[in-house]
Amino acid sequence: MRFKVESWNVAFRKRNSNILHDSTPFTMIKHNYKGWQADPFLFEYENKVYLFVENYSYKSNRASIACAEYDPLRNCFSEFKNVIVEDYHLSYPVVFTYQDNIIMMPECSESGSLYFYVCDSFPYIWRKQKKVLDKVKVVDATPLIINGELYLHALKITKDTTGYGELTLYHYNNENEVFEEKRILTKDMSIARPGGNFFNDGDTLYRVAQDCSSAYGKSLSFMPVDRETLYQKDSADTVRTFMPRDVKLNVQKRITGVHTYNLSEQIEVIDVKRESYSIYHLICRVRAIVRELIPGQRG
Repeated sequence: MRFKVESWNVAFRKRNSNILHDSTPFTMIKHNYKGWQADPFLFEYENKVYLFVENYSYKSNRASIACAEYDPLRNCFSEFKNVIVEDYHLSYPVVFTYQDNIIMMPECSESGSLYFYVCDSFPYIWRKQKKVLDKVKVVDATPLIINGELYLHALKITKDTTGYGELTLYHYNNENEVFEEKRILTKDMSIARPGGNFFNDGDTLYRVAQDCSSAYGKSLSFMPVDRETLYQKDSADTVRTFMPRDVKLNVQKRITGVHTYNLSEQIEVIDVKRESYSIYHLICRVRAIVRELIPGQRG
C-alpha cells in the first residue's frame, strides 16, 4: 500500500470553438479528499448547463453518477450531487434526448447489462426504466441518432479486462426496446474505445476515441465519421491525437492521462489523470482488508 494514488480531475473552459482549433487553458475542478471525478458529460436544459460525472469514492471503491450546475457569472460549477447510486460501479454518464425523453445510459459493465435511466425531474431524479443490453459487457456506450434512428458505438469486452475488446455498432429496435448488434467496427485498441460524444465541426461528424493499446488514458483521437457506414471515413484518418502533454490547465499539474472529451453550446470539458497523495485512501483500503480478514467485520 502507498499514500500516492491515481486520481482524476474534470477540467472545463468556455467554448470558443472546439478542441480541434482552440488551445485555451482548461480550468481544473478540485475534488475533495474522499474521491475524485472523471468521465465528464454536458447537457443543456432550459438555457442552463449541467455537468454529469463518474463520482468515485475511496470508501466504497466504486463510483456513482453525480451532477453539478454551471454558474456563468462566476464561471464555475456547483458542488457535485449524486443522482444515481447502485451497488455496482457506474461511469460514463452519457445523457441524450430520444423520443421526447431525457435518457441517461451510464456504463455499468459490472452488472453485465446496459440500462436506460429516464429523467423524471431534471437533473436530479432518474428512474431505471429498462434493460437495453443483457448478458454482454460493454463499456463507454455512446449514442448516435441518424435520421431518427438510434445507434450505439460501444466497446464490447472480449476478455476479463477492459484492455481488450471490439468497437461494436448497435441499432435500437423500438419494437423490442433493445439494442441489436449490427457489426464489429474494429479490434484496434488504439481507437476502439469511445472517449466522448460524437460532435459536429462544420459539416463533418467526429467520433472521439481513447487509446488504450498500452495504457489506460494514453491519449484521445478525433476521427471524421461517414454518415452512411457510421464509422470513420478511413481507418487511418485521424485529424488529431491529443496527448496528456497537450492539455493546458490553469494550474501547474503533471498530467499522466486523458480519456474523455465533451462539449455543449457553451462549455467544453475534459478529464485528466494524475497522481496524488491520499491518507484517506490508505485508511479505506486497510479497513476493507480488515473486514475481509476478521469474522464479523464485514458490511
